[in-house]
Amino acid sequence: MGDSANALIKQILNRPVNAIGRVITFDETGFCIALDSGECVAKRAASCLLAPEPGDSVLVCGPHAAALYIIAVLERSNDVPSRLLLGKDAEISASGRLSLASDELLVRARSATTLIDQLSSFGRELSASIGKIKLVGNLFESFLDRVSQFTGHSLRTVEGVDQVRSSVIDYRAEQSLNLQGSEVIATAKELIKVDGKQIHIG
Repeated sequence: MGDSANALIKQILNRPVNAIGRVITFDETGFCIALDSGECVAKRAASCLLAPEPGDSVLVCGPHAAALYIIAVLERSNDVPSRLLLGKDAEISASGRLSLASDELLVRARSATTLIDQLSSFGRELSASIGKIKLVGNLFESFLDRVSQFTGHSLRTVEGVDQVRSSVIDYRAEQSLNLQGSEVIATAKELIKVDGKQIHIG
């Protein structure tokens, strides 16, 4: 093969590429793309956030055939879920309002930290399965129609006043009920009843 033929082949290989192809397979080396002129290997461009999948129609560009990049995913031929690849570390910033809307939202992370000055949450139902909960704050308020709690052990420590106001209070203990204080006062407008096999006073 003469020098002119080699120069022509080199000129063809070094020609810029701008074509539409179809993803065949992908591995750690890159994506195998089927073009009209044949198959090639391309990397995903940093600006192509949508991860290409086999069967996708993609736009391939590059300065020559040995340095090709997938610029964008044009069409998806199957129902594979869309994946956005933002790199190792990423940040989404908006000077105004940022909204997320979907029928179902799934967030998965090894650890998460939220820094919010004011949080308002509105929903119909909340179900949570958590191994440990710790709350630290200055004020806690809850307004509920009904509260049901089931626990193996319960311990409360109140430094100041512990006050309960209710129309009916019912405390029942299967073994023992212990009331202690420097002063214990029981007051009733109509009736005080003490019933037991043995009653010790003093």
